[in-house]
Amino acid sequence: MKKNISSVRNCYGCLACVDRCPVKCISLSQTELGHVVPNVNENKCIDCQACQKVCPDIAENNFMNPKIAIAAWRKNEIERLESSSGGLATVIAEKIIEEGGVVYGCSFISPFGFKHIRCETVGQLSMLRGSKYVQSLTDGIYKEIANDLKNNKKVLFIGTPCQVAGVKNFNKRAKELYTIDLICHGIPSIKLLKESLPKEILSKKITNVKFRESVNYKFSLQCDDKNIYSRLISQDLYLKAFFTGLDYRDSCYVCAFANEKRVSDLTLGDFWGLKTDISKSEKEKGISLCLVNSENGNYLMDLVGDEIEKIIRPIEEAIAGNHQLRHPKEKNLRTKIFRRVYPYLGFKHAVILSLPDIYIKNKLFR
Repeated sequence: MKKNISSVRNCYGCLACVDRCPVKCISLSQTELGHVVPNVNENKCIDCQACQKVCPDIAENNFMNPKIAIAAWRKNEIERLESSSGGLATVIAEKIIEEGGVVYGCSFISPFGFKHIRCETVGQLSMLRGSKYVQSLTDGIYKEIANDLKNNKKVLFIGTPCQVAGVKNFNKRAKELYTIDLICHGIPSIKLLKESLPKEILSKKITNVKFRESVNYKFSLQCDDKNIYSRLISQDLYLKAFFTGLDYRDSCYVCAFANEKRVSDLTLGDFWGLKTDISKSEKEKGISLCLVNSENGNYLMDLVGDEIEKIIRPIEEAIAGNHQLRHPKEKNLRTKIFRRVYPYLGFKHAVILSLPDIYIKNKLFR
């Protein structure tokens, strides 16, 4: 057997292998559900095992126990409301750039794609703002990150835990690499998102996609900061499929990163189940859950100390409010129905047949 990623059982789609291959024998294709997967040209493979050394499914990942849990939010209320939760990721990214560093994170790319990009100015960070419940392509950025680190730049990478693992495996022993993982439910594909939209909308000029507004789940498409299409979660089949776990990558259902132990310096998400006397109106503005997992994580929190409000909370409380910090979403009957029906009836009808009770309830009580 060739010593390459052909032996991977649970591909996370991090694409670190594509950048690492010295002979460029790894190309990309899509599964039936549109999930991007790497394919090895066995005739060109030289058995160097470079791809295996960066693969999160094969390589040994350095898991860490969280040191502390924090409920935090940005003091600047305008900037806070522009973010998905408490605005912590944005303010950290700003501080890294102010120190001469660069930031990598997921951005919407016109006409309709999602990809990790490199930001070297504070102004560019607006492209990373907001939750994105879809696969972000990362091929190409691993070499960029390695080059920045070689040039002694501070690098902040923000992504899913498996993407963080790919970046860290690619850049072992890098002292100026700082990582933030976003608590991840699972990853649907861009193909399914596009199929959930009216065809006439996709023909329009789209400059941004929003999956939520602060803590409110509302899908919208924008053209030059103006909404040209929107759906509440009660009307949005894509978000329903996402939150019920119908259409993730196969690896998401057995994800090795969906547990208490983390691979990044900081873990960020929404602090669901926060048990403090913070007012309801304050919570509605968004509060970040932050798990500090390393000394580099302490450094990042020290950077933003004057910019945020924070409350130390028990780690157990943070974990209790986010099942993804305990276990991955499991495949169930709904998942099986969706996957069986989708090839024949398409996205919309596959979701409706998989979630008939939820669909009818929303129709009756809209």
